[in-house]
Amino acid sequence: MDFKEERLPPKAVVMLEGHVGDRFAIIVKGRAEVGILDAGNHPVTVGEVGPGDSFGEMALLEPEGHRIATVTALKPLLLLTIDAAAFRRILNERPDTRETFENLAAQITLTNFLKLCTPFGGLEPAQLRALSGKLERISVPAGTDIVTQGELGSTCYLVRSGRVEVLLEADGCVRKLSTLGRGSVFGEAALLMEAPRNATVRAIEATEVLGIHRKDLLAALGSDPKVAMRLFELMQVRGRPRQVRGVEVHPRVTKDGSTIYYLKNPALGTYFKLSERGWFLWQQLSGNNGMRELVIAWFAEFKSFDPGAVAQTLRGLAQAGFLEGVKPDKATARAMIKLNWWQRIVLGANQWLDWRWTARNVDPMFQRQYDRGVKYLFSRLIIAVMALVSLAGVVAFFVVAPHGKAVLAAESNRRWLILPAIAISIVLHESAHAFTTKHCGRQVNGIGLGWYRFGPVAFVDTSDMWLGGKWERIAVTSAGPLMNVLLGGVASLLLLGATNRIVVAGLWQFATLNYLLALFNLNPLLELDGYYLIMDWLDRPNLRTKALRWLGHKLPSAITTPGTLREHRVDLVYGICTLVYVSILSLLVARSFQAFTNGWLSRWLPGAQDASYVLAGILLLFFFARIAKELRRE
Repeated sequence: MDFKEERLPPKAVVMLEGHVGDRFAIIVKGRAEVGILDAGNHPVTVGEVGPGDSFGEMALLEPEGHRIATVTALKPLLLLTIDAAAFRRILNERPDTRETFENLAAQITLTNFLKLCTPFGGLEPAQLRALSGKLERISVPAGTDIVTQGELGSTCYLVRSGRVEVLLEADGCVRKLSTLGRGSVFGEAALLMEAPRNATVRAIEATEVLGIHRKDLLAALGSDPKVAMRLFELMQVRGRPRQVRGVEVHPRVTKDGSTIYYLKNPALGTYFKLSERGWFLWQQLSGNNGMRELVIAWFAEFKSFDPGAVAQTLRGLAQAGFLEGVKPDKATARAMIKLNWWQRIVLGANQWLDWRWTARNVDPMFQRQYDRGVKYLFSRLIIAVMALVSLAGVVAFFVVAPHGKAVLAAESNRRWLILPAIAISIVLHESAHAFTTKHCGRQVNGIGLGWYRFGPVAFVDTSDMWLGGKWERIAVTSAGPLMNVLLGGVASLLLLGATNRIVVAGLWQFATLNYLLALFNLNPLLELDGYYLIMDWLDRPNLRTKALRWLGHKLPSAITTPGTLREHRVDLVYGICTLVYVSILSLLVARSFQAFTNGWLSRWLPGAQDASYVLAGILLLFFFARIAKELRRE
């Protein structure tokens, strides 16, 4: 044979892209990296080769053929090489061998092309080779439509050579949107959303495209969630989002003089909050502007090039149901994004830490009850009486506290009375929110149950109060805790004259529970009633998110500038208090969880204490990861 040994040290260039091919090589020992240059002459790694792999054949299939990739040693290499003349002699003597090499060369060419094309550059070499075998080559003469506006899509296309133009027909006129060249992708939006094509793509010159069918595309994307997200980004860039019909707009001027715009979709019962810049973007969403036009309009208005802000706003609007033309169907999304086992665990844990079940269409029920008599409770006289009862009840609570504690200690078997007390207190607390919302002339969108961070919750959806005034929102938010104070006061006053020990035990538990519920809900460091009260009082929407984000991104630089610290003292104080409180609470929850799991596991598992500490540690890491995520949020 004409093979000879060749040894190369690490970082040695074995073959260089663009050079004339001089030999074919087989790796006996070691590893090498294969790279190619993209359209901007930037190196792109397309894979690695190791023992048993071969390279260099493509440049030898044609006379004076040039290398299409650079091969660089990663580890010491031992190669078997054969020069170009001997390799071509073997191909001429063995036609079947030539055919095998030519087929391999064609596949490598397609694989390298896919590597350079968005969004497939993130796929692994094995995935690229599998996808390249599914591609359909299509030659298109100049002037031919590849896709037609309005037709249903079944194939996504990549431009391998030539150029195409994207045309939009609207109001009887045809407008040229863009020109696409080698490496461009089109047709992906209609393919993923199972919707008609939103534009026509026509060949400007003789063009070769590669077609990818739906099932093959989804299989490739599902193998890597990052690639799926790249295609979602492409959809945002190519789509022309438009406002859904029937959206209500409610502007509100904040304390600093800026205006916030609240959008309401009555059909879905959803809401979305926009800043002044977001409102400008909303006004551009007519269905005629794509991402490019939106970014240009944003730049012209604000002198700021920020496609990330535009894309983030569009994504939020689409998820809340305010846009058409940018959101893929759920079945496609599930097929595209296949999560790893640990990603599914984290996602599931996040969902359970903030889980909600909501019953809709409850507003007519609350409206009937309000009209039948609840509205009279909002008269000034009744409110004054309730205020006096609440104040007198607080005094009475401390007066009867020694007696109530003593009776409950003696009647410990009556502690089960706390269960109906909890149910009654929660129902009346949420009813106070709901009926105050009705008193303000707004809708109650739902009632529900859930789990928030560290425990179960019940709630009333009063999102419609976003559209109300500051003091109306404060009234609705404070109605729940004030109801608990009133209930605690009534129970405390009744305790003054109660003699039956069972009644005393029940009333004492009921009063104590309601005062604790009032204090807990007024805690401004968790996103409960107290948080929304302070947020509306200070007129600072999204106080928690903004404060933690400021701590994570701006605090280090602000420390050296006292003026900045003074300007952001609310963010500083609230953010630090939130971090300290949530950290302490997380530690307490993890410790309680450890004690519970230790007692449960010790029945079956030797060394249960060690296992319980591990589980509690995992839970604690999860809590702190959530805090870190809020600090890093963009």
